[in-house]
Amino acid sequence: MDKFTKMTAATLFSLFLAACDKPAEAPASSTQAPVATETTNVQSTQVMDQVGVEDYNKLAEWNKEHEKSIETAQLSLQEQLQSQDEKQIEEALKAFKGTLDEVLVSLDKLDIKHVEVNALKGKLREILVGSSDVMNESVNIMMAPEKVATEEIKQRLQNKTENLQNTVLELQKLEAELSQKFGGASQPQHSQPK
Repeated sequence: MDKFTKMTAATLFSLFLAACDKPAEAPASSTQAPVATETTNVQSTQVMDQVGVEDYNKLAEWNKEHEKSIETAQLSLQEQLQSQDEKQIEEALKAFKGTLDEVLVSLDKLDIKHVEVNALKGKLREILVGSSDVMNESVNIMMAPEKVATEEIKQRLQNKTENLQNTVLELQKLEAELSQKFGGASQPQHSQPK
């Protein structure tokens, strides 16, 4: 079961590595005037790009604000898991789930208009929900392996963990694309989950 806990922890930590951790900078404005026949298209594209930059920055700032609370809740849960005290583990799991629920509510309230940045927000949400589910199942298996640790349940948990890791990879790819597009090429590339 320790393998599942480690995989879960690695997956959740990869969320922090994959998420937007620095606000993007607006691209430099062009000094040349657009061609008259392309003015409407260029202006429309510039408006959408500006919305994308603003939304990307908004999501990056949101992530920065909530990253520490999630990390703290996860570390607390991991410490309690090592204690092997069932009561403390239950309380830490409850606190962890409560923190993730608060973060999800906050994420849902975040007004993102740009389609691509909204897709990034959706991946973040998917990872948070999946992480909570995987962590909850992992802890339940650890606490009562004789009751719930059937091969079918273990396989289902492993599949969920692998799916979550794949979603993290998708998020990393999307974040890298949007960082390039809205945040500039100077943003560091994030590590792959282990």
